[in-house]
Amino acid sequence: MNALLTFSEKYYTVELTAYFGLIGATNECQVLETAWKDPYNRREIEEFIKAWLKRKRKKREAAITEFV
Repeated sequence: MNALLTFSEKYYTVELTAYFGLIGATNECQVLETAWKDPYNRREIEEFIKAWLKRKRKKREAAITEFV
């Protein structure tokens, strides 16, 4: 499955697991799924995703601005 991920998906996965201290976990996906079921952790994961997308959008806008 990892071979099918794009570079940005792999980067996102590493950043997500690092943020939540899951690097080296036996089964990172299972741990994230379990965390998702807890309301507090779910909110934290959602906020992380929103912030990550916002940073990515800003980088893309900056790249477009530089190109123009």
